Amino acid sequence: MPPARRIRAVPTPGSTYKATGTKARAQARRQKTTTNKTRNTSKTREYHIHINKPGADNGGGAAGQWSKQSPIGDAEFLSAGHVRAFAERGRRAMRQAAMDFSYAHEALRAVLREVPPPTGENRMQMYAKANKVARSLKRAANAAQAASAHSARTWPAFMREYEPWLNQFGGPRPETRKRMNFGA
Repeated sequence: MPPARRIRAVPTPGSTYKATGTKARAQARRQKTTTNKTRNTSKTREYHIHINKPGADNGGGAAGQWSKQSPIGDAEFLSAGHVRAFAERGRRAMRQAAMDFSYAHEALRAVLREVPPPTGENRMQMYAKANKVARSLKRAANAAQAASAHSARTWPAFMREYEPWLNQFGGPRPETRKRMNFGA
């Protein structure tokens, strides 16, 4: 049976002890990390209430920086009207993006087809290269068109799935438009 290995701890200036063996270093590391942690053993909870002023720049959350820069807007789903409005805004934004990508695809392809072929290549090879380069924009246009269609399907799917539950509370509230009386 081999003799037991001794772990030697040597004090260094600035610290209490410096462990020299591998196990001793690991043990010292564990001891160092566990002694610095403070643990809350009380069973109380702290609640923080933040009151946001309307129109204030609150930052973060669903109505944070992302939604201010997004053409779709806030993702607040507090009522059925919010779901419908968000789906409609998403449909409009994606439809516009699909048209932009489609126009960009056509323009890039037309510009690249006009590049004169280098020696040893013919015009048809240049057309094939132009189509290959512009293909990604065409795929982006198709994806935006599909995103527009899926966004448009959100509201009917919501109504189909949640209509019985909404009818218990009187159904989704119709949008009330203010009447403009210009003559009287």
